[in-house]
Amino acid sequence: MFRKSSSRRQSYSIQKGRTGVRLMMWAMLGVLLYAAYSYFGGSYGLIQLWRLKQRQVALDREVMRLQVQQDSLRREIHLLQTDSAYIEKVARERYKMGKPGEKIYKIVKPEKP
Repeated sequence: MFRKSSSRRQSYSIQKGRTGVRLMMWAMLGVLLYAAYSYFGGSYGLIQLWRLKQRQVALDREVMRLQVQQDSLRREIHLLQTDSAYIEKVARERYKMGKPGEKIYKIVKPEKP
């Protein structure tokens, strides 16, 4: 009878130990899942940082394009303020203007059927 009681105590302590291990495993799994979510998701996760980096690259390209356009417009402003030949060229090409006595011909492209 003494042995059975001892056996039951050992069995109970083993089961209690297994329950503790299971609880510890679930806790570790929970911590691991939380860490993975924090690392990949969330407002400071890798996915969000990658999206922000892609947006930054796109905005940098847009800034470069706008800087080139701004330089081109500044050159044109300078030419319009200083170069009379350029002013004449713009007046003739863009605004279909001519000197007094000149005839201006407009070439009309045929309409597509």
